[in-house]
Amino acid sequence: MRRELDTSGSLCPLPLLLAKREMRQLGSGDELVVTATDPEASVDFGAWVAVEGHLLTEHRDEAQLVFTIVKA
Repeated sequence: MRRELDTSGSLCPLPLLLAKREMRQLGSGDELVVTATDPEASVDFGAWVAVEGHLLTEHRDEAQLVFTIVKA
C-alpha cells in the first residue's frame, strides 16, 4: 500500500506528528510519501526513521521536500 500526506505550510513539529499518525495505519512494507515545506523536516524525518527502524528510500529537496518512507 502507498499513501500520500501533504503537510505543506505546516511548521515543526506538525509534519512529523502527522506522518507518525499516518504510519500507525500502515502495515510493514507499506510506503508513506510525505510532502513538506518546513526546512527543519529534513532533520526531523532523518532522525525519526533511524530511531524507528523505517527505511527512507527517497528524499528530494526541490520547491518542496519529499520523503518516501517504507514502514519497518
